[in-house]
Amino acid sequence: MKLLRNKEIRWLLFALVFSVVIISVFSFIAYGLVSGIISIFTALVFTAIFILFTYKRHKNIGELTDYLQQMSNGIYDLQFRDNEEGELSILKNEIYKVSVTLLELAEMMKKDRQALADALSDISHQIKTPLTGMQVAIELLCDGNLTIAKQDEFLKAIRTQLKHTEGLITALLKLSKLDAKTIAFKQQRINVKELIHKAIQPLLIIIELKQQHLTLTGDDGIVFIGDEFWSMEALTNIIKNSVEHTSVGGHIQIEWQENPIYTEIKVSDDGEGIAKEDLPYIFQRFYKGKNSKPESSGIGLAMAQSIINEQSGRISLLSQDGIGTSFTIKLYKSDKIVRQLVTESSLS
Repeated sequence: MKLLRNKEIRWLLFALVFSVVIISVFSFIAYGLVSGIISIFTALVFTAIFILFTYKRHKNIGELTDYLQQMSNGIYDLQFRDNEEGELSILKNEIYKVSVTLLELAEMMKKDRQALADALSDISHQIKTPLTGMQVAIELLCDGNLTIAKQDEFLKAIRTQLKHTEGLITALLKLSKLDAKTIAFKQQRINVKELIHKAIQPLLIIIELKQQHLTLTGDDGIVFIGDEFWSMEALTNIIKNSVEHTSVGGHIQIEWQENPIYTEIKVSDDGEGIAKEDLPYIFQRFYKGKNSKPESSGIGLAMAQSIINEQSGRISLLSQDGIGTSFTIKLYKSDKIVRQLVTESSLS
C-alpha cells in the first residue's frame, strides 16, 4: 500500500477508524443492534470515499513530483496541462507554464551556445589570416640575403596586416558590446545633414583618390532622436561599403527626408552591386559575398544593422549585380511602430 507510506495518511486513517469504532459502539449501546450496523455501514462508506479521494489526490501529487524530477533532469517538453477546476489543477497549469518557459530558455541557451561557438570560430579564422601573413613576412625578414627594397616591402606588408588586425579587433569589441546589450544609447537631437558630413569625413581621402562623385540631397533642418556616436558609426560603415564597391569615377548619392512616421536616409551607388544569392546573408557577421574585397572582415554591415535596430530603426537594401546598391535606413519616431513591424514580420 503505497498510500500508507505517508505518515499524514496513516494518522488520518487511524483517527477515522477510531471514530468509526467509537460511534458504532455508542450507537449499539444507545439505540440497539440495527442502529449500530447502520452506523458502521455509513462510517465504512465515508471511509471508502475518503480513501478514494485521498488516493486520487496523492496520485496527482505523485505525478507532479515525477514531472518536477524530469524538469530537474532537463526534460521540459512534457504535456501536463489540466482543464479541470480546483487548486491542484491550477498548480498543474502553473507548473506547465514554468516548464514551457524553461523549454524556451533551454532552446535559447542552446542557440546562444552554438552562435558563440560559431562566432569564436569565425573570429579565430579572421585573426589567424593576418597573423599568418605577418609570421611569413617576419621569417623572410630573418633571411640575411634580402635586399633593402625587399625588407621595406615586407615591413610595409607587416604594417598593413597590423593595421588590419587592429581594426578587426576594434570592430569585434564594438560588436560584442552591442550583443551583450551593455551600451546605453543616448537620446540626443541629431541633425541629419551634420551627421552625414561627420560620417563621410574619414572616407573623403578614399573618395578623392577614386575620383568618385558624392552627392548629398536633403533638408538642412531634418533631425531625429538617437545616439550621435553610434549613428555615425553605422552610417560610416554603410557609406564605406558603397565607396569600396564603386569603381573609379563612380557616383554615390546620399539622400534624406522625413515624414510623420520615420526619418529616412538612403545611400545609393552605381557600383558593382551584390549578387542575388548573397542578398539574404549580407547583414550576417563575417559573411563575404562573391564581390567582397580580400581585406573585408564582413563585420561592418552587421554592426550597422545592430546599431540601427537598437535605436528603433530598420535597414533594408536593393541591389542588382553589376548595376548598383541602395541602402535605406528608417529611424522610426515611435517604439510602438517598431513593435508592430516586428510582429507583422514574424507573422508573415
